[in-house]
Amino acid sequence: MLLLTNPFRMILVLWFLLVLVSCGEDHVNYDTSTYTPPANLYIDPDLKPHLDAYIADAAAAGVPVSEETLQDFKGLMWTDHVNIQAAPDATLLGHCQRRPGLRFVEILRPNSEGKAGTTLVDAITLKIMVYHELGHCLHDFSGHTSGRSAAVMNAYLQPARYFDLGGLLRDHFQMLKKMQDDPSFRP
Repeated sequence: MLLLTNPFRMILVLWFLLVLVSCGEDHVNYDTSTYTPPANLYIDPDLKPHLDAYIADAAAAGVPVSEETLQDFKGLMWTDHVNIQAAPDATLLGHCQRRPGLRFVEILRPNSEGKAGTTLVDAITLKIMVYHELGHCLHDFSGHTSGRSAAVMNAYLQPARYFDLGGLLRDHFQMLKKMQDDPSFRP
């Protein structure tokens, strides 16, 4: 209990626990009993180019999406509400649902001002949002990362996306390649 005797340390520990709760495994829903998939799963024509680009980029990076996974992938679509629990002040921008035989992604639809929550969803941000969720759904990446080296799979959108999008995507697929080559590797 020495750690908690200093008020600063106590605040630091509480902040750390809050961060863990707000960006933890809730983002990837594995509970097959509490989530009902939408009735009409489909690939939205607006989002399909991002799906095609992700599959091509993954193959070019040496981490192709398996045929079995592609057969299980049934939807990439907009939603007006991401239907999973998160921290009360969080705005979840997307969600990957994986269960045996069924995988799909829902992306929060921007409002008339082009915002999802307080996030402006421009072309770059949309690409990162979709690639993040496809990283969960098509490459089975669980949880989230922190730091620039794995920024696509970070629980929070990183400003670096505007400065070096190509580098972030390259880092993303290199991380997935390392995980494929060494299953014990975790960023």
